[in-house]
Amino acid sequence: MKNIATITFIAAILLLAPSCNDEFLDVQPQGVISDDALNTPENIEGIIVAAYAMLGNDHYSVPNQLWP
Repeated sequence: MKNIATITFIAAILLLAPSCNDEFLDVQPQGVISDDALNTPENIEGIIVAAYAMLGNDHYSVPNQLWP
């Protein structure tokens, strides 16, 4: 019984050891605007238009929800 517990413990350590790294901290988050996109007034206006573009289009898919 001690032998099975030892083998299980060693197998768990060997399987979990590669997962202990900080690679997941270096992922670029989605939805973040880079500084290059905010350099010109045209880019800023395009971002604002894109943000508000869908507010008036929901009456086609959900006609009874008139929040806008």
